[in-house]
Amino acid sequence: MVYLANSHLLYRAAQRWPRRRRPGDVDGEAKGQIVIVVDDSDSEPNPYEYRVFFEWLWDYYCKIDDVKVERYLNLSGIPFSGEVPPQLGNLSKLHYLDLSLSDNLYSTYLSWLARLPLLRFLSMESVNLSTIGDWPHVVNTIPSLRVLDLSNCSLTSANQSLSRLNFTNLEEIDLFFNYFDHPIATCWFWNLTSLKRLDLLDTGMHGEFPDALTRLASLKIFVLGGIRKSSNKISLNTAATNLTNLCNLKILVLISYNDLDGLITELFDGLKSLKNIGLSDNRLKIVVGSDWIPPFRLKVANLASCHIGPLFPSWFKWQMGISHINISRGNIIDRLPDWFSNSLSNVEVLDISGNQIIGALPTNMETMSLSKLLLSSNNITGQIPLLPRELYYLDISRNFLSGPLPLNLGAPRIEYLILRSNNFTGQIPVSFCEFDELYILDLSNNNFEGELPRCFKMEHLSFLL
Repeated sequence: MVYLANSHLLYRAAQRWPRRRRPGDVDGEAKGQIVIVVDDSDSEPNPYEYRVFFEWLWDYYCKIDDVKVERYLNLSGIPFSGEVPPQLGNLSKLHYLDLSLSDNLYSTYLSWLARLPLLRFLSMESVNLSTIGDWPHVVNTIPSLRVLDLSNCSLTSANQSLSRLNFTNLEEIDLFFNYFDHPIATCWFWNLTSLKRLDLLDTGMHGEFPDALTRLASLKIFVLGGIRKSSNKISLNTAATNLTNLCNLKILVLISYNDLDGLITELFDGLKSLKNIGLSDNRLKIVVGSDWIPPFRLKVANLASCHIGPLFPSWFKWQMGISHINISRGNIIDRLPDWFSNSLSNVEVLDISGNQIIGALPTNMETMSLSKLLLSSNNITGQIPLLPRELYYLDISRNFLSGPLPLNLGAPRIEYLILRSNNFTGQIPVSFCEFDELYILDLSNNNFEGELPRCFKMEHLSFLL
């Protein structure tokens, strides 16, 4: 271990150094890894010192023949600034290079990457690469590459033409938070049949999905989002058919701001491995038969703003292991089904707000595992039943619940209790005194009488309405 004079950086070079494994890390040992950590014993470090150390590191370690760093170099999260030095290309034995999440790094060319033929993991997340247009041609010179993370790099296009793909082992591509603004079908990566993960969140692409999507049979994670803009509409016309062939797909997220439109039917029957689906804030209509049994068992379903009504989606009764459901603003005009509490007993977060749910709440809700329940802006009537024991957040505002509150609400760990704009009457029960962790209590726009019980504790309360 070597401390730099007048610096807050600690340099460690170790043959074996334990580290936190990142998603997408190449397997194998961390032999000869260089790890840079910040020594917090003194005051905040000066960015200039980081830059000086950065230059020293390259000058010293990239020019010595017997460099101990043979495989791994992880400088993630250190606030270096300035240009990424091309001397990195001298570390020809590198398997793993992580320069992500620094404060102000940039690069004007990446040709030095071609001198790293053994590189399997490359992350330059948040490094400014805005002036580099040929980046796919450069990474195409690294046949061993398996993981490529160039997210938030200010890249402007991904539609370059590659006559031949050399990195046929590439399994993961992260390009989120770059703005491409060109047809999604023109991207160069659709012919990479080895892909297992493709993250295109907030890339501003538009148009039809390519037919080549159907050939990505190894794909497990597919994430796409865009910037809401009239010209940036994504169509699901061909994608729905192509997605059915992705039998290994576990996470499908086509979220917010896509203006994605189209019709989803039982075409998802081929997605037998699906665990997480996110189609929120689009204009999709999901139409399946009342007797449809999905081939998948979900953990997370985020379908906010998708048209899944008017009936409550009966296929959820087969999702016994699901933990998160969001079907808010789904045009549902129905009662909560009889199987609601039993089939969804493992759900922890449930959002059904902004629909037209009618009738009363189930009387056996206390058996559920809910920690967060959002039912606002519906047409629910009746009284509040005994609530789940683990519930900490309840928003049932803007409904038509009535009568006095029950003497025992359950939910002893409740922190957020939002009951406003209903027709509750009577006094606040003494049992409210047992809510030691209550943070927000909103009883406004009801017909309660009297005051809060004298025993009511307010030490944690931030808002009382």
